[in-house]
Amino acid sequence: MTEKTRHKGIMRTGPGTYRIRVIAVDPRTGKRKEVQKTHEGSLAEARELHEQLRKEIEAGQQARRKVRLTDYVQSWLRARAPHLKPSTASKYAHDLEKHILPALGDYYIDMLRPSDVKEFIRRQIEEGHYAGYTIANRLRVLRVIAKDAVADELTDCYFCARVELPRCREYADDENRLTAEELATLLRHLAANEGDWYAVLATMAFTGIRFGEATGLRWDDVDFEGHVLRIRRNNWRGQAVAPKTKRSRRDVPISEQLAATLRDHRKRMLESQHPGLQAGWVFPTKAGTLHRGWPLRAVLDRALRKVGIVERLTPHGLRRTWSQLIRKVARDHVAKAMGGWTTNAMLDHYGPADRSEKQAAADAFGQLVGRVSD
Repeated sequence: MTEKTRHKGIMRTGPGTYRIRVIAVDPRTGKRKEVQKTHEGSLAEARELHEQLRKEIEAGQQARRKVRLTDYVQSWLRARAPHLKPSTASKYAHDLEKHILPALGDYYIDMLRPSDVKEFIRRQIEEGHYAGYTIANRLRVLRVIAKDAVADELTDCYFCARVELPRCREYADDENRLTAEELATLLRHLAANEGDWYAVLATMAFTGIRFGEATGLRWDDVDFEGHVLRIRRNNWRGQAVAPKTKRSRRDVPISEQLAATLRDHRKRMLESQHPGLQAGWVFPTKAGTLHRGWPLRAVLDRALRKVGIVERLTPHGLRRTWSQLIRKVARDHVAKAMGGWTTNAMLDHYGPADRSEKQAAADAFGQLVGRVSD
């Protein structure tokens, strides 16, 4: 049988047994809620427990109101980092530190609204220093943080709701890629004048693999008899990490021409007893380690000037060139598998159909259907 005590919120339910009751306001709904606990012991202990519960509830309410985005992100990134690739974790940290937190970090999470995020995106676009894809990636990071903040009950407002991704700039049909004739001219010049770099550039040009994938190759990934490169890792700033995506882990067929180039490359490494042989790297630095930077841009710029090609071409442009040219000799699903892409959209992004291909398709369709009128 319950019996009131002189202390509000504490009822005696039996000898040495008390029911402790605390009334609080639910911070999620603003409605009153009741928290009850049973305690066996003395009345003094029950009073202490009642006071402790009251303080914990008040502290919890206060913590929810006072957590700033900056403070939350620190613990959020620590929890996420072990499950991310190093390159992704580094990108998240950079975007947060340099761009997101300076603009939004002082806001309490439960006070952030979609209008604040929209204003952040608008200012990023107005600054004009960043490509649409860069800004879109920052918004994607914010979306994940917003969802996790709701799941952690720090806010009821998904503060990225209805915030649209910025429009991303699209490549022109002929931008950052070469024709087959231009690529052949470039490779001939590289073979004759850039011996130290020719093998890796030829490998990228003939297979479409990324620079990180090429410089992450070991010799046991090269199957000369089967004419295959096995992509099993990616080089990220001198670290061997997992490939970019699940589809990036793949076997890439190589031509006899490229196989011969790689045999010659290995022969030169053996003759010079290159320091990278012990670790087994195919394209190491002169010291035998993995590349930490991206040295090929200067090599390409120098070669393009020498052969009189005025089009801009980055190392990644070799992948765009390969994507465009492989579609002329292989069906899309084959090109997608070889390039390690998950969607047709990515294949189209790297190798959009140019005007001549579209015209050829229209002419071929016309011939297939035949004349419809006389």
